[in-house]
Amino acid sequence: MPPTLSTSASSSDGPGAVLPSVASPGASAAYSGLRARVTLTDLAAGGEAVGRLADGRVVFVPGGVSGEEVEVALDELRKGYVRASLRSIVTPSLLRQEPACPLSIPGRCGGCPIMHVTRSEQLHAKARWVSRAVRHSGAEVLPILSPTSDLGYRLRARLGVIPVGDQFKLSFASARSSERQPTSDCPVLDPLLSDVLFHKATHLLALIGTGGYLSGLVGIDRGKTPSERAVHLAIEPGPRTSRAPLVKALERLVAQHHIAGAIIDQQIIGAATIDLGDELGPLPASADGFAQASAPGHSQLPRWVADALRHGLTSRPTILELYAGSGNLTRALLSLQGPVTAVEGEPRAAARLRTLSESDYAAGRLTVKPLAVEKALPQLLKEGLRPDAIVLDPPRGGARSIVPLLGTVTASKLVYVSCDAMTLGRDLVELAAFGYRPRTVQPIDLMPHTAEVECIAILDRA
Repeated sequence: MPPTLSTSASSSDGPGAVLPSVASPGASAAYSGLRARVTLTDLAAGGEAVGRLADGRVVFVPGGVSGEEVEVALDELRKGYVRASLRSIVTPSLLRQEPACPLSIPGRCGGCPIMHVTRSEQLHAKARWVSRAVRHSGAEVLPILSPTSDLGYRLRARLGVIPVGDQFKLSFASARSSERQPTSDCPVLDPLLSDVLFHKATHLLALIGTGGYLSGLVGIDRGKTPSERAVHLAIEPGPRTSRAPLVKALERLVAQHHIAGAIIDQQIIGAATIDLGDELGPLPASADGFAQASAPGHSQLPRWVADALRHGLTSRPTILELYAGSGNLTRALLSLQGPVTAVEGEPRAAARLRTLSESDYAAGRLTVKPLAVEKALPQLLKEGLRPDAIVLDPPRGGARSIVPLLGTVTASKLVYVSCDAMTLGRDLVELAAFGYRPRTVQPIDLMPHTAEVECIAILDRA
């Protein structure tokens, strides 16, 4: 028989639900869609609100806010927790706000899962996430920094192309679903990027076709005099796309000065890159590669990393940079005037690092190792590299594979930049076991309304 809700859960008078054991055959299907009333107490690291059912199980509620009582539909039973859908708000929280985008609701666009939460509570929640993630490391978590504008901040975006009726639309991924949400506007995009994607380039969508993607990146077009802000595009055509008409359409956009350039299947139309740099130095990038989502990620983040190294090191320190990308942090590390060895395995990013190494800014102080970190690090140690400091900015999965090797390097300081607090916390504990003492973690909100938070961790050699 299907499980039943408790009287308090099924009425409007009380919380919770009586649920089957997770081991019960068909348990999830048996209670799916039943309702319960829940008091929400926190935001989880993915942006979902958290409460407890009457039997003590944790329930995750997308679109909820701490401090409010809600009615939910119980959708998915897992071991130890339940996923639910928000059905009504019984008592709203003072931490709830009207989102700037009508698609920022559960089941629609998944890009801004906490836009319905006040900005101050977003920051408090992200600080809590980081504190919980690194609590076993012994590091002090500093007050969170918020250098990014609330809206209009995103310099890059990747949108899918889907058919809607007899037209083609750009779309974002829906939260926790393979579905796509069509859209014709996005308030967190830089206005220039929004204008190109949703107006000047809309005729490209039928040419790209179903299943294709259109990516855009805002930077400086150095090919113009004077230099000016411009958009670079990258096209991933759908499986039935004819390339020739698409190339011609992109050539017209470049000729009309609507975009600086584009890339389609490695073919370059117009400019191959645009510049994301500033007085720290150039930072060439393209729409098909990685770039920070907001301007502070290219300007202030590198400076904060360099500042972390200025204290406690000798002048002109020798620096080893791992997972260097196209050189975003490298530019700031060069400002310390010492030699820098930068390791990056992605070929195009490594090529951009080599371009930086040949510039007057680097002045012969940048050595590029175009190998995966796991291969390059043993080679560099065998060659006798003895850095004063190590800087690493690994992908979301962290740096666990190289932690034992890092333990053999006698650098006096290590700066770890992370976009995932959970893997950061894990790696800090393991680095401590290999001789690096975590000292501070600086959370930074570079992407408002998302569940993303950047961190800079500083470790000293024990």
